[in-house]
Amino acid sequence: MGQVVGVVVERLCIAAEISKFYKYVIDFYNNEDGIYPIATEEECVQAVDQYLLSKPLSEIEFDSIDRESVRMILQPGYSIF
Repeated sequence: MGQVVGVVVERLCIAAEISKFYKYVIDFYNNEDGIYPIATEEECVQAVDQYLLSKPLSEIEFDSIDRESVRMILQPGYSIF
């Protein structure tokens, strides 16, 4: 039973991290009041969905590097270099 509880807790923690990541990306990129207003909330959600499906969750840190990877989905032709 202890292992089952551990798995459930781990999945809940991952779900919470994913939920916070959606909010982080939307807050950063939404075109109404985002820090870098480049997309609608729906576009942000779709881009995060695409990003999360693109690699194993174990390889995602839900940090600014991952946020920038979502931006590359939102703006595929944009480059600062």
